[in-house]
Amino acid sequence: KEISPLLRRCKSECQSFLPDFDIEFVIPEEQLFLIMYEPQLKDALDRLFSNVQKFSKDQKRLKVCCQRNGDSVSIMVRDYGIGMSEAQVETALEPFTQIDRDRMEQQGSGLGLAIVRYYTELNGGSIELRNPDGEGLEVELRFPLCDVE
Repeated sequence: KEISPLLRRCKSECQSFLPDFDIEFVIPEEQLFLIMYEPQLKDALDRLFSNVQKFSKDQKRLKVCCQRNGDSVSIMVRDYGIGMSEAQVETALEPFTQIDRDRMEQQGSGLGLAIVRYYTELNGGSIELRNPDGEGLEVELRFPLCDVE
């Protein structure tokens, strides 16, 4: 399935869901096809966008970038919120993990990133969390590119 229509729909929904945010989507012009179950990928992205809303304080920015990397496609979701320490990044994908619960009471059950990982891996992908420059969080979902020739 071609990824751009899903990302365009996500962009439109984010603009409604996060009206106070500076939102940037970088969607490739070339058609990139993935073998994926679209409702799962959409749910995974929605969970990441929900985390952006929960954990952004003053820096209300969201950047989503989709690009081809050789024989794979990367979807990077970057926020500029409170971020995570390296130790927190190591455990954040485990079920029921909550970060700084005493400071951040609005968290859910701690399943969001674990579900994102589950859906990503179920669709043949991988996930990586990064704490870029100690500010915010970058989540990269990587999927094999599907050859449609």
